[in-house]
Amino acid sequence: MHNIKPRHTIIVIILLISVTLFTCSKSDADTVSCDFSTESYTTNNDGTVTYTVTKEGNGSTISSITYRGTDGVITVPNPGDNFTLSAPVKKGTVITLNVKGTAVEGQLRAQYKFISTTGTEQGNAFRACPGD
Repeated sequence: MHNIKPRHTIIVIILLISVTLFTCSKSDADTVSCDFSTESYTTNNDGTVTYTVTKEGNGSTISSITYRGTDGVITVPNPGDNFTLSAPVKKGTVITLNVKGTAVEGQLRAQYKFISTTGTEQGNAFRACPGD
């Protein structure tokens, strides 16, 4: 029987470690649980607000969106991939947008844009998870 030389043993160990490192699945470090809201804005006039929520990253999900319209606070469970909605709002409405979901190797993004019926007032906000 032949003895394996020490140099060959080291090479075999390095190969085994390399194969182990490169075949492991990705960690959860790229997965972030999100529950965030945009800054709020109080309208001074009647107008229309457009809410937009998008997701980036393979495996990212949006579990719910909560927004405010003329009829009050509305929650949309499991809205799908991306969400856009325009709604009328009255003077004095506090506009805000809340998003819950999971970002996987990407972001969840929320924004709204308000414009008054006269066009003289505009408000908008943007927020993303993770990061802004």
